[in-house]
Amino acid sequence: MNLNLIFDPNFFKNNNYLALQQFLDVLNDNVIIIDDENGNISSEIATIISNLKCKEQKNLEIHFTYLLANKTFKCNINIKENFDEFINQYTLKGFPVDYVMSGNVKNEKDINLDNTTKIFKKMRDLRSLFVIKDHTTLSLYKEHLTNTIWCSPKIKIVAKEFLKSCYPKYFSKEKKFDTIGYRNSVKKGCTEIMHVISKFRNISDQKKELYIYTEGPKNLDENLKYQIESEVIKDFFNEFLDFIDIKINLIDWKRPRLEKTEHTVHGREISGKYGGLQTEFTPFELFEDARGYIKIKKHEYNWIKETKYPWL
Repeated sequence: MNLNLIFDPNFFKNNNYLALQQFLDVLNDNVIIIDDENGNISSEIATIISNLKCKEQKNLEIHFTYLLANKTFKCNINIKENFDEFINQYTLKGFPVDYVMSGNVKNEKDINLDNTTKIFKKMRDLRSLFVIKDHTTLSLYKEHLTNTIWCSPKIKIVAKEFLKSCYPKYFSKEKKFDTIGYRNSVKKGCTEIMHVISKFRNISDQKKELYIYTEGPKNLDENLKYQIESEVIKDFFNEFLDFIDIKINLIDWKRPRLEKTEHTVHGREISGKYGGLQTEFTPFELFEDARGYIKIKKHEYNWIKETKYPWL
């Protein structure tokens, strides 16, 4: 799961340049670096680094440039007065932040260069395997999901069995089962995921996009594709279309180039620009049902740096 960090430019006004370099070098996995809307924070940091007179200057520049290109999100808050005011506004909007990398420690979320081991440990812990087994661990999953996809403009859900389980009518040889009960459960899961996305719908003027990849029926033509997509969107996502565009992608899961592993065969993950979660069951099935019961217990999930399906 991702760790959300904000850099105070004063964090880089430290003479321990080797420690700075080592710290930035580690931030290549499960982190999101928050910047202001106009990039003033990152610009100030880049200026500080470019003016350093030390042997580590070039490496610091390289590492920070990588973070800017791959791990940085610009929220819709500008620095009007100073950095403290930016933090106040950011916090008031309820945006996720785990730590503020600061030159001046004022509260428990502030971390200076002398205490970065706390960051390393947290990052390592969040890359562990987690298990949903009760409402407490389910709440933790929701937190992990939020912190991982909250600011991604494009979100992918891979759920191979989604269409086949909800609409067996499109798969003539499939056995019949309680599709109504399953669809109600999936509807609840879709709503939970949409609530995570909608909570941060105002972080950008850009409309979010959700792509769902699921196994499609044989002999699929354009008319049938349109019919299936329209039906799925109407049944599960119609009430959310004001803030997100939905695209249903019907995949031939038996294509030769698909690596045959247990995970890719079943296809279960949710991911965004800054990583995602690989799930034991489809991401829609992890939540409580309409009665508040957890349908699937001992459900494992873990953070992934990028999708396991680069061809999607």
